[in-house]
Amino acid sequence: MQIIREKRWLYILFFSMLLLISLTLFIHYSIGSVIVNGKSMENSIHDGDKFITSQLAYKWNAPHYNDIVILDASTIPGHELYIKRVIGLPGDVLVIRNNQLYRNKQRIEEPYIKERMIDTHLSITVPENHLFVMGDNRNHSTDSRVFSAIDMRKDVKAVVLFRIKPFRQDYD
Repeated sequence: MQIIREKRWLYILFFSMLLLISLTLFIHYSIGSVIVNGKSMENSIHDGDKFITSQLAYKWNAPHYNDIVILDASTIPGHELYIKRVIGLPGDVLVIRNNQLYRNKQRIEEPYIKERMIDTHLSITVPENHLFVMGDNRNHSTDSRVFSAIDMRKDVKAVVLFRIKPFRQDYD
């Protein structure tokens, strides 16, 4: 009887440790945080804001308009990551004309942008598995207008889940 109790205790201990290690690895490789360095997302997101992110969000869910994403910018000297807003999804036709953004011939209202765009003209169909991203501070943002649509499998490193510093959710 004593031997059975000891074995049961060992099984419980073993599976508890296995669960703890699995949970730790899952959190380590799926959840992260980022501190914003720059002004390309003002007035929605400010220099020094801190966010919790998911590195697996687009593995389980499709991207949505207005998602805030963290991008790999390591190919640009002096940059590691960018934070941008998803404006276009695969297949979307985006047009910028007379300082206005149109998605699939519909004018997009963007109350989150800092100021109207300086006259920019653009027309693009977002390729399959790509996203078109822009900073909210349109006149001071290096984004898909410069580097084109981004590969959501390769370039998107994380999706913002929520802001933790300062704690507010008004980045939409």
